[in-house]
Amino acid sequence: MCEQRLNFLRIQLGRKATLQEATTLSLGERVDPEPLYQRGTVFAFAGKNEAAVHLIGTAIERNYCAYSSLEKDSLLDKLRDTAEFANLLSSARVCQQPVLAQMRQGR
Repeated sequence: MCEQRLNFLRIQLGRKATLQEATTLSLGERVDPEPLYQRGTVFAFAGKNEAAVHLIGTAIERNYCAYSSLEKDSLLDKLRDTAEFANLLSSARVCQQPVLAQMRQGR
């Protein structure tokens, strides 16, 4: 999976990537939000923070909570010290809470 992300990055670095392009690339992925997250990490690595935040935020809104991934994914290092990243992390935590509560009830 990481190799696919890096190949995508190589393509994107060849030209200017805009928020509109990031959204357009993701239109076909309405069912599974994980590819939105993955593309967002690639944009973050490329320094395209606005597109990265948009894609990752959309993935979280679509219930790809990704809290642990956000904390550990090295492709997000350039984004990690921003207020936008803190907001994504907070949203991911909120997204996870119902799932964690349900797991606790099932014990």
